[in-house]
Amino acid sequence: SIEGAHCLGFEFREDFGNNSKYEPPEIPTIDLIEERLEWFLSNHFKFITINHFVFNYLGSMPKAIELNGIKKIIKNPISTLNYLGEYRGLTFLGHYFVQKCLQNKIVVDVKHCDAITRHQIYHLSKEYNFPVIASHFAVSGRETNVINHQMIIREDKSTERQKSDKFNPWDINFHDDDIYAIHQLGGVMGVIMDRR
Repeated sequence: SIEGAHCLGFEFREDFGNNSKYEPPEIPTIDLIEERLEWFLSNHFKFITINHFVFNYLGSMPKAIELNGIKKIIKNPISTLNYLGEYRGLTFLGHYFVQKCLQNKIVVDVKHCDAITRHQIYHLSKEYNFPVIASHFAVSGRETNVINHQMIIREDKSTERQKSDKFNPWDINFHDDDIYAIHQLGGVMGVIMDRR
């Protein structure tokens, strides 16, 4: 498995600067997706997580961590959402990537996707009659965070988490409708217990 499709070269970075020690990723195209998925299959990988803590060109991610500490270590990963503006969910390339995964029987792991992206993946998985997995997730205590393909809560505050005596309500954690959707698709869910 691979956690995060940015590992295949789909990471979005805002600015490398002249002194960057990193080679900029190639601009994603359908041809690049085909090439990377062919490599993925030929090396016997079986499942992939679309996101993992950094924005990539395929889909949007939820807030997963407090930003005050992380900004001292790495560039603010949430700021890369500016690329999408108000849009949340799979991009055109992300939609194509997930379709190709499902056609090739690659299991898509919905962990680290925001609620809109997860719902779009459930819809595609139902269309292709193929399950998804949530490899390691916690619950939010919310019934849903999606109405009419729109986010109900756009920004999760640390105070909401502190008020909750049982669950972290942030969108990285799965809502009741996520659990029902994965179950209906015949998928697998792995629960993680984490004090954060």
